[in-house]
Amino acid sequence: MSNQSYEIPTGKRVTISKNLEDEIRSRFENDRENRFQLFLLSSGIRKKYLKKDGNYSKSFLDWYVSSGMKDLFGSIPNFTKYSSCGDVVSYVGTHTSDPDKYLKQLPLSVGSLYEISMILKSDEDLFRICLHYTPKRKSVDEPRHDWKTPRPALIRKNVSELEVRTWRRKFDNPPPPKMKRSDKRTLPFIEITCSGENGRQGWCSGS
Repeated sequence: MSNQSYEIPTGKRVTISKNLEDEIRSRFENDRENRFQLFLLSSGIRKKYLKKDGNYSKSFLDWYVSSGMKDLFGSIPNFTKYSSCGDVVSYVGTHTSDPDKYLKQLPLSVGSLYEISMILKSDEDLFRICLHYTPKRKSVDEPRHDWKTPRPALIRKNVSELEVRTWRRKFDNPPPPKMKRSDKRTLPFIEITCSGENGRQGWCSGS
């Protein structure tokens, strides 16, 4: 059991001051860096123990259970999500013009970063565009120079997993264009007439 205190702090420690600012900023920065390093470590482990058939080696699976990694990462698919997050962190940290700037843009959520990793795996150029814009296209074969590129960037600190997933679904499967009616007049489609005699059940016909 940790010796760390989990009581809500009071007094001078939570009084607005430079010390309070420094502690908050330090904890945010340390948390961010720790998570990024954990993602990178997971990615390295996956690359070493993933076999060509797409499955993990038996030695890794045995270690994963015996070492208690399952209690930390959860299921193997969840560990794979951590490693995919590491792929994103590595790419941004080594393949962008301003790593510090773009690393600060990344969300910390495993779900959000995993969805972002799907963009990176499918198209690096598209990934780079998403660091600046939220691109939209009318069809899958629309030229890139015709895409709409509104801001803010899709890849940003507060983007949610659902938002990225929804964007990917719409971008990969753009809705068909709405057909414009050439004739705005309302024309009858079918006419039904009924006939009855002396209160008896009648008959109907359509034309």
